[in-house]
Amino acid sequence: GVYLGIRASLQHAFGNPSPKGRSVAIQGVGSVARGVVKALLADGARVIAADIDQQKIERVAETHPKIEWVDPTAIYDEEVDIFSPHALGAVINDETLPRLRCKIVAGAANNQLAEIRHGEALRARGILYAPDFVINAGGIINVGCELSDGGYDEVAAMGRIENIPNALLRIFADADAENRPTNETAINVAKKILQSQSAEVDQS
Repeated sequence: GVYLGIRASLQHAFGNPSPKGRSVAIQGVGSVARGVVKALLADGARVIAADIDQQKIERVAETHPKIEWVDPTAIYDEEVDIFSPHALGAVINDETLPRLRCKIVAGAANNQLAEIRHGEALRARGILYAPDFVINAGGIINVGCELSDGGYDEVAAMGRIENIPNALLRIFADADAENRPTNETAINVAKKILQSQSAEVDQS
């Protein structure tokens, strides 16, 4: 889901979803990030990465020797097409945001913005933000399918996960049309969905 979301972000920002020839700074190389890195490298991207866990670095470096490694404190300063956070929350804040040298922020970490206002700050700098709770929704979608009547259906789960880029592209387009940051547009979409579901429950 995250990888598909990155492709959607590339499509909106550059008019082409292919990561080939693009550069991506990966912050944190946990299980989700490792899958994203594998897909990016397979599709011809340049990957720069950082992690505070030396054992994780060694494990990933052994499998993917093409990765370029930098100090965790320097990952924000890399001049790349995409900054992809996969570790702690609140990594986009007043201190780090001015250091970003990218066109897109798209990754799996939860609560990437320290405050809602940082979405507007990214937009003001011309940086496209893929709202975290949209791009990383694959996990909760999969859990939801595990709890559905009749048991887990992998085909249904993958079908819903594959809709993540479509959801992001709609949010990006709406945000552009409304001249507002993508995180605020995504929150409004989520509120409308919840209100609609609540009304259906009330009617039943």
